[in-house]
Amino acid sequence: MPTIPVNMLTDRCTIQRWTKASAGSDGKGIWSFVELATNVPCKQYGYNRGTERFSNRQGAVDLPQFDFRPSQDITEKDRIVWESRDYNVTSILRVTARGVTHHFQVFVTIVEDNA
Repeated sequence: MPTIPVNMLTDRCTIQRWTKASAGSDGKGIWSFVELATNVPCKQYGYNRGTERFSNRQGAVDLPQFDFRPSQDITEKDRIVWESRDYNVTSILRVTARGVTHHFQVFVTIVEDNA
């Protein structure tokens, strides 16, 4: 089985990586998410919606999934920006068939503050 065809990845996203961007006035590093790749072919699907409690406030939690080609550089420390929303990558599943990686299934979370 070959890798997932690009025409099946009908969505586009940006991948950001947690990176030491510069040194602060105290000499310590300033860390932030910086763009690693833009206009990345992907397929978003599988919304599961729930709520969680954070410091006496309740927020909505979205748990979508994304598919990527196996050649895509993405890790559990990255962030996906899709339709102007930030999703933190929590885990990556390598989907294989006959020992060949077909695609990456990426699981993410987003928390929206309802305060």
